[in-house]
Amino acid sequence: MGEILFMFFKASTGDFLGLFYIEHEYWGTDFTTPWGQIKWLLNGWFTSQNWSVFGYVLKPIYWITRNLAFEAFFLVSLYPLFRRDKFEFSFSLLIIIQLLLIIGVPAISIPRLILKSLPSFYGISIMLDKKFYVPYATLGLILSVLFFIQQSVAFFA
Repeated sequence: MGEILFMFFKASTGDFLGLFYIEHEYWGTDFTTPWGQIKWLLNGWFTSQNWSVFGYVLKPIYWITRNLAFEAFFLVSLYPLFRRDKFEFSFSLLIIIQLLLIIGVPAISIPRLILKSLPSFYGISIMLDKKFYVPYATLGLILSVLFFIQQSVAFFA
């Protein structure tokens, strides 16, 4: 499947990494370290805007805290997958690792982009007793709606 995607990028953009170059040009995306991502979130042009949600200004520390919470959740969820299913572990790990190593506008969308590592949800459910499934699903739904509203209102209001 990866080969097909690379061939599509080569055919449509003239380069195997054409999509990355487009994101670099328009969104300022580049490779970095996790510490570089934190520094960009603190000092980047995008997070330094006066984004506000219902009168509450979203400061750079908000973006860092939100990203770290999502990244920690998904990284912890990889442990049971490593023990149970190496394919799902590898798939999720590759998605999470690439998101730890970028700066630019996509670094703001970590919660949305990290959802592609869907097996990670399964990893957390392995660690939970059945009595925690409903609170886990409820909390996940509430936080998803909250973060969606915050990001949508901040960017598009």
